[in-house]
Amino acid sequence: MTYSTVIGIDVSKKKLDLAVLSDAAKPEYYLCENTITAITKALNSLLKNVEDTSKVLICAEHTSIYTYCLIQTCKKLSLQLWLENPVEIKLSSGVQRGKNDKVDAYRIATYARRFTDKVRLYAYTDETVDQLRHLFHEREKLVGVRSMEKAQLSDQKGYMDAKSYQRKAKRLRDHIKRLTGYIKEIEADIAALIKSDEGLQSKY
Repeated sequence: MTYSTVIGIDVSKKKLDLAVLSDAAKPEYYLCENTITAITKALNSLLKNVEDTSKVLICAEHTSIYTYCLIQTCKKLSLQLWLENPVEIKLSSGVQRGKNDKVDAYRIATYARRFTDKVRLYAYTDETVDQLRHLFHEREKLVGVRSMEKAQLSDQKGYMDAKSYQRKAKRLRDHIKRLTGYIKEIEADIAALIKSDEGLQSKY
């Protein structure tokens, strides 16, 4: 597909740098906070003269949770979003002279316009699926930490003086107990979300 407007976005925790490349206008730059309200205002301003938003492509590097507000905004505004692997963009840019967020935004926009044949549009999911994804991720991390704590209980027994081990074992058991409680809370939240959605219930 041919896009008339490409917006490259450099995403950080607190802000977004937006670079706009258009067939009908000079390159533009916009800076906004990383919030849904601020991003909505920025995109509406940048696209106010665009008649057909189906020919607009927004490209950003995939930066984990920091892209959340951008994803939600693009979903709300029905805009096409491409979250690309940062390594792909870096490799395609060759030798980089100068490094700042504004320059990076233009590099991302240039990359997106040059490689439209590689576009993989982000598949928007509903809010319940997003919540489940975060809960499963949180559970996975806690289970991993609990496994490491359990391993210490057995691995270190007999390899340190008995009194020190007993004190450490008590702390480890207390921590394992708390982690188990958190995991059970998360599992209860997961079960409640699945129960609240008939479609998810059947899939589950």
